[in-house]
Amino acid sequence: MLHWLAREAAWEICVLLQKATGFKDICPAGSLRRGKETVGDLDILCACKDGAKAVESFTRMPQVGRVLSAGPTKASVLLKAGIQADLRVVPPECWGAALVYFTGSKDHGVALREHALKLGFSVNEYGVFRASDKDHKKPLAGRTEEEVYKNLGLAWIPPELRENRGELEAAEKGTLPDLIELADIRGDFHNHSTHSDGEAGLEEMACAANAKGWEWVGLGDHSQSVTVANGLSVERLRASIKELAQVRKKVKGIKLMRSMEVDILKDGSMDYPDEVLAELDIVIGAIHSGFKMDEEVMTERIVKAVRHPKVHVIAHLSGRLLSGRGGYKLDTEAVMREAAKHGTALEINGQPDRQDITDVQARRAKELGIPVALTTDAHAPSEFDFMEMAVTVARRGWLTKDDVLNCRTYEELRDWLRP
Repeated sequence: MLHWLAREAAWEICVLLQKATGFKDICPAGSLRRGKETVGDLDILCACKDGAKAVESFTRMPQVGRVLSAGPTKASVLLKAGIQADLRVVPPECWGAALVYFTGSKDHGVALREHALKLGFSVNEYGVFRASDKDHKKPLAGRTEEEVYKNLGLAWIPPELRENRGELEAAEKGTLPDLIELADIRGDFHNHSTHSDGEAGLEEMACAANAKGWEWVGLGDHSQSVTVANGLSVERLRASIKELAQVRKKVKGIKLMRSMEVDILKDGSMDYPDEVLAELDIVIGAIHSGFKMDEEVMTERIVKAVRHPKVHVIAHLSGRLLSGRGGYKLDTEAVMREAAKHGTALEINGQPDRQDITDVQARRAKELGIPVALTTDAHAPSEFDFMEMAVTVARRGWLTKDDVLNCRTYEELRDWLRP
């Protein structure tokens, strides 16, 4: 299941459980809490003294299609949505240790236990113990995650980083990144209105972005070659720019820019001539055709766009869809090195089915000094919420607000766009 859908299902369960039981410590764990792009099943953790009450409430939820198993402290059900959900109930004094354990990942847990052993400790879902305490009778920590990590000489590690990709070493040295948060976001670059394939007009999209509390937004659409998405001819584009000028007079409190998702044609040229690109505030290069090109040809096609002086951002770099379409063949490293050389940004697309670039690629972009643009690719006002998905991917990529263009003020962003 896509992360976004799994997240909605899990939080609905948690809210219902809290209402039914009154227990406060109920939280999703597992791959969902770590922000993985897809989720195999839902892991729900609950801390309370009355495990039977929690299990009974869990198995009787209206979302449950079938109860697979149920005991005094754990249960498994198959939800009507078609995904398995598992509940684990632990004593309150073990809440933090259990949350670390059941959040994972497996590799992170193994590394954490090895680290503990080197210090003369053991760690499990019940707490941190001295290695000499074979029966685990006297826990040194366990109530909170923070005290579990602290007792092992580590800073608290955000769940999104728990993949054994160097986070333990960084936590020991005190060099974990101050990860970007949703509150750091000031605007969006990539979305669509009724001028192409969106469900709302420019004014409605502008009002929705304003309601998010954003400082600025680039309102976008598809370019002329994407006929299936009602892409804009030059004439229609210019008319929309005039329309946006009128919208600016109506919608106060947010800076409105005209962005466009401009197709990168098969020869690497852009879907509009340079003089038209110059009329846009933000140019986002993207591929929507010719997916079966050889790797070398596709790489050169995108590299040409990266080098183009009027292209600011490359959208959904791989072209994949998590629901079933693999990406095209591409030398991603070559494209990223070129992006670093030319200062062209790469997009993290927050559409739940895209999440492209990936977390691993986002971290590589950070290493290379490539600016990253988080986008919603919203086709309706409600889809501006997908910014949270993009932020999750960015956090898994170790990004801070300094790595992300969306965290810049309008003036700072305009300075970046001008060159």
